[in-house]
Amino acid sequence: MKASAIGLIVCIIIVAFAAACFAGQTRGYQTTDVNLKMALHIKAHNAKQSCSNLPAITELGDMTRTATGAGDYDVFMVLFDYGTGFTGAEFGLSWPAEWGSGTTNHCGDFAIGGIAFPEDIISLTWSACQSSPAFAPITWTWLAATGPGQIIMVYKYRDTPPGPILGIVDCAFQEHLAEYVYFAAVDDTPWEGEPYYATEPTTWGSIKSMFR
Repeated sequence: MKASAIGLIVCIIIVAFAAACFAGQTRGYQTTDVNLKMALHIKAHNAKQSCSNLPAITELGDMTRTATGAGDYDVFMVLFDYGTGFTGAEFGLSWPAEWGSGTTNHCGDFAIGGIAFPEDIISLTWSACQSSPAFAPITWTWLAATGPGQIIMVYKYRDTPPGPILGIVDCAFQEHLAEYVYFAAVDDTPWEGEPYYATEPTTWGSIKSMFR
């Protein structure tokens, strides 16, 4: 078999696996027994940051959500109260446009999309159930903050079935929306609370205006 054909088969298998994780055995978000929280942890940029030296977070108080002064920062997406485990996650980030683009790294086995510009979305899957640590950093985004601003979570509105995507897929392939979110900020007070989920597609401007 030619190498190109083998490569095509591998790609089909990977995409099918990713689709299965987010399609699940039954579509639609479940909330039973899971009170998912998603939080952003901000710290000075580390050029040697990798999945092998992620921040050790054991409680919410270990997280830093406010940074002081312009500079380069790593912003980590952290999951907690995610139930017995997860095999997928999907979310977006936004930040002041004047900061320019960012660079995102992830600790998943496979990713669809990526976060390089404000309002970008990333979908991650893992081949095995992720049940630890209790506070699980799954991505970090390197941003060059040039002034005050909020780093917020955004979601993609899905048409079929209708609904927002900001949450996880558990180890039984059920989807769970975030119940509470914690943003990060530079020289500002980071917002926290129950996320706003539109019941129909809406503009990013109207969503972002809620957190100013």
